[in-house]
Amino acid sequence: MDENLAVALSRAGYRTSHIGKFTNNYIGATPETVEPTVPPGWSHWYVPAYGGTLYYYGTRLNVNGVPVGPLGSNGSG
Repeated sequence: MDENLAVALSRAGYRTSHIGKFTNNYIGATPETVEPTVPPGWSHWYVPAYGGTLYYYGTRLNVNGVPVGPLGSNGSG
């Protein structure tokens, strides 16, 4: 079988959302090298844009395939 649960649920008419870390990660990705994508089957996608790490300051997100951020401020300048 070459599909994930989100694909099967989407085909059955469900709306699917993934919020949080993407378990499969973006191995070796950096903010400069990753193109935000959304894997098949997801209606809504809200994850760290690279590396699977959320930071208090400077977090970049992938929101439905669109890069957002950096978010927050480190209080300098």
